[in-house]
Amino acid sequence: MNSRKQAFFAALAGLFLVSALITALVWALMLEQQRRKPSGSGNPRAEPTGELRIYGGLPNASNYGHPVIVLTNAAYLSGYCEARRNPAWVAFSVGSISIG
Repeated sequence: MNSRKQAFFAALAGLFLVSALITALVWALMLEQQRRKPSGSGNPRAEPTGELRIYGGLPNASNYGHPVIVLTNAAYLSGYCEARRNPAWVAFSVGSISIG
């Protein structure tokens, strides 16, 4: 291999390494920013939009011990806990049921 090709591949490898380092740095900064952001919703008993109704109302997130974010969907609600990286509770919407 001649010296021009070697120089080209060395520059290409250096560019790849620099871009990988920048990507890792940006990723780490995003994760740190997400970790520092307050994860609790301002109103832990916020009511869902639409026709979804929860029998007995939403669980009281203040009794859970960690901030809970209420995630809404057309078919369900979920109280997600960032600290545990799991849902604290989930409520599903059930429509009419036909038997037979």
